[in-house]
Amino acid sequence: MRRAARGEWSDWLPWAPRIDLWHNTNSFRGTLPPVFRKDASLEEVRAFQWKVTIFGGIPSVALLGSSMSDDEFETYMTNLFEDISPGDRFILGVSDTTPPDARFDRLLRITERVREQGQVPLER
Repeated sequence: MRRAARGEWSDWLPWAPRIDLWHNTNSFRGTLPPVFRKDASLEEVRAFQWKVTIFGGIPSVALLGSSMSDDEFETYMTNLFEDISPGDRFILGVSDTTPPDARFDRLLRITERVREQGQVPLER
């Protein structure tokens, strides 16, 4: 995988339209342009010269009652929908994995919010 990340294998392939998928973890640090660093804002990534589709937006800790209150969770979700507007090239999901002790009601709430607000283009 690291060889492919450095372009060693992909450069051998004949040109063809392709989709490159990345899960930018610490093990691949430095293989992508700096704009894709862990703490890059959505605006920074969207302004990048390539067309980028982003997956995520919901940190797994947001599903834990011990990490944020219900009010903080609702505020986070409201801000997230504003930040991802207009919603194109964005796949909403929980980053990495849903923790075993996640509050199921928060997963249901995310589903409700998507049904209520998830039609593209999103309103700011």
